[in-house]
This record gives sequence, C-alpha cells and structure tokens, in this order.
Amino acid sequence: MKRKVILLSLLIGAFGLSVAFGASGSFLSAKAAEKPKLYPEDYRPCPTGIIDNDKCMECHAVRDGKFIVRETDPDKSRWYPNYKTQIITDANVQKGYFVIDGTISAGTADCLRDALRFYESKGINHIIIELQTPGGSVMEAWRTIGYMEKYKLKGWIIEVRTFGLAASAGFVIAVSGSPGHRYAAPSTEFMYHECWSLTMFAVDTPSSAEVKSNMLRHIQDTGNIWISEHTNMSIDEIHDAVRGEKMLWLRGTQALEKGVVDHLIGTIKPSPETVEKMEKVKAILDTIPELDDLD
Repeated sequence: MKRKVILLSLLIGAFGLSVAFGASGSFLSAKAAEKPKLYPEDYRPCPTGIIDNDKCMECHAVRDGKFIVRETDPDKSRWYPNYKTQIITDANVQKGYFVIDGTISAGTADCLRDALRFYESKGINHIIIELQTPGGSVMEAWRTIGYMEKYKLKGWIIEVRTFGLAASAGFVIAVSGSPGHRYAAPSTEFMYHECWSLTMFAVDTPSSAEVKSNMLRHIQDTGNIWISEHTNMSIDEIHDAVRGEKMLWLRGTQALEKGVVDHLIGTIKPSPETVEKMEKVKAILDTIPELDDLD
C-alpha cells in the first residue's frame, strides 16, 4: 500500500511539471513563453532559424504591423583597398565607383590600380571615374591613363564623369574614358594649357635652355596629339588655343561640341524622330508672315 501511494505521488508530480513547463518538458521553453511578444500575431519563423525576442529587433523592424528586414549598409561587409574606391548599384547593375579629387600627384595611379584589381576580383567590369581636379603631375596623369587603357583593352567600360572641374592634366584624363561613356554636367569647367615649368635659383646656359625647351615641347606635343585623337579638335586648333600663356577653357556644353565629352548629365537628347518633327514645325512657322508685314 505504501508503495502505491509513493508511485501515485510521483505520477501526480510529473503531470504537474508537464503542465507548468509545456509538453516538451523544457524549462527554457516555459521561460521563453513568459517573455512579452515583440512581434505581430502573423509572425512567421525567421529564415535564419534564430528566434529570440531580445535579438530579433536587431535586424528586423515592424512597419504597418508587419515584420521587415532592416536596411543594412552594403559597404559594411566589404573591404575596399582605399577610400576612393566603392561599389554602387546603377540601373540594377553593380559598378565600380572611383574618385580622383584634388591634385594629381604620386599615389593617384596607385589608388586606381588597386581599385581596378579589386573590381576585377569581384567580377565587375564597368567602372565610373569621377573627376574633380585642378591638375597636377602630367606624368602621374599618363600613368593613370595607362591603367585605364589596360583595362579598356580587356573589354571594360571606363566611364568618366565630371561635375565641377577637370583642368590641366585632369583634362587629359577626362578625354580618356571609353568612347560613348564620357559625361559632364553642363556647368563643368574644362581647362587645358601648355606645360608649366618653374625653376627657382637656377642658372641656365643657352644650350641647357634649348634642351629644356625641346623636352617641354615633346611633352606638350604628346598631350596635344592625345587630345586631338580623342576629341573633334585638330592638333593645330589645340596648339593655337594654348600657345604661349593662353588657356583653353570649355564649359560642359562647349566640351560636348568639341567632343571632349559624349553626354551632358541631367539633359535629355531628343530622338531623331523628335528632331525631324521639330524641324517640320519650324518650317511651317517660317511660312507665316509677321504681323508687321500684314497690311
């Protein structure tokens, strides 16, 4: 009889624990059930499998009574080779975005080289280079252009965008983008000039001055030829525009006319059909006499 009483007591105790802690018998499940719900009634299990009321709101949010995933910074998980390098999504396509700002000096080409290698490792072959520079080292500019040309030969699109200023050596970089992919804002200023050489406290002989002059002429002709090959301007036109202390200044709209850029940012070019219709309307309007011509 005594054994039956003890057995019955154990059964009653087990039943009580099952009711208190749930059918699973888990103490943790019972404790989780006591937590206040931070989610709507139509909540569905998290696809990651991590369901914890205290942590759910770290990557989720409630909007209009529904759970949504919080927006995250895509760059947070990326390691970029330098601060000038970024990946953006443009027209639903991932593209590289690289900025050349300030004076073109030692290190400019290195940064671009590292960026191009990074983009290549990510399978990205459309690069946007934003230019904002007063110019600088012409040799560093040529090295920068060299890397642009290397990847253009691989079939990459090297797009150039200018919103403010591309002067001196920056002018040469601006014209070096992939054909059809050179952009500028209408108010952008482009400037090109002859090579400048400043030497202080130096004594030159006629022979040394002649050597220096020939060297500068060689560098200048190289730039003039390059610009001529990538724009609508002839070598003579460029030479005459910058000879001596003169400078060639072009706004974005003028740069488009000269072939320095291919498109203006923020403007829509009318289709050939629209242009044809506009010309027909203009022709009709030209046949209408002016009021002063009427008796």
